[in-house]
Amino acid sequence: ALRAVARLTTFPFDTIKTNQQADGWGSPPPPPPGSQPLSATLSRLYSGALPSALSAVPANMAFFVTYDLLISLVPHCAGTGASAAERLAVGALAALPQAAVRGPSEVVKQRMQFEGGDALGTAKRIAEESGGWRGLYAGAGAQLLRDVPFNAISTAVYTGLKGGGAEALAGGDTTVGAAALLGVVSTAAAAFVTQPADVVKTRQMLGACSGDMVECLGESVRREGVKSLFAGTWARMAIVTLGGAAYYAASEAAVALWRSGGG
Repeated sequence: ALRAVARLTTFPFDTIKTNQQADGWGSPPPPPPGSQPLSATLSRLYSGALPSALSAVPANMAFFVTYDLLISLVPHCAGTGASAAERLAVGALAALPQAAVRGPSEVVKQRMQFEGGDALGTAKRIAEESGGWRGLYAGAGAQLLRDVPFNAISTAVYTGLKGGGAEALAGGDTTVGAAALLGVVSTAAAAFVTQPADVVKTRQMLGACSGDMVECLGESVRREGVKSLFAGTWARMAIVTLGGAAYYAASEAAVALWRSGGG
């Protein structure tokens, strides 16, 4: 619930990020936020929130259930016993089912953020433009290239930092405050590394970048330089760090509650 609140709070940053990454790469978007009445501005900032919200729970569940299952299959990986390489590998594999669940809603969300419209109408328009529902998986490769390393890096960094001193400083257990701070650090690091893939994903999902991932990457650099690959970085940082802090803090609180109840 805490992570859902964080996601709802930061959703306007997602809309801002999409428009920053797509600026100059497609049809002119609706008037920018602030140039319209407050109700219209809020509607614009939260355009695409519904499909995003509907897919969030099953997508995140797919990741964490898969991650926990894979970790449990390797006895010495329980807790913080896994090596960094093992945590990276497990995180990468767990991101695959998450991306499959999340992909179509991500395409619809980003088209709504940039072009406006409702979810069902947007999905139908995408299908008509692409000659079938395969258009709902536009940018799927770039999304995997973003989500797989992001989840793997953030999970590995968090677990590594936690096992490397946070618990000792907290007297054997990671406090909620420490977990939130580690969540911010781990997700910020993962977001920075994967930002170029996020930019390519956005442009492919909007149909603004032709060709495959490599061609889109090259086109972005040719047109606007390397800085183009980091468009929307700060908006994305706001999204992932708040969400990461909320998730890891809630996870540690739940673990502490379970331990106290079990003792």
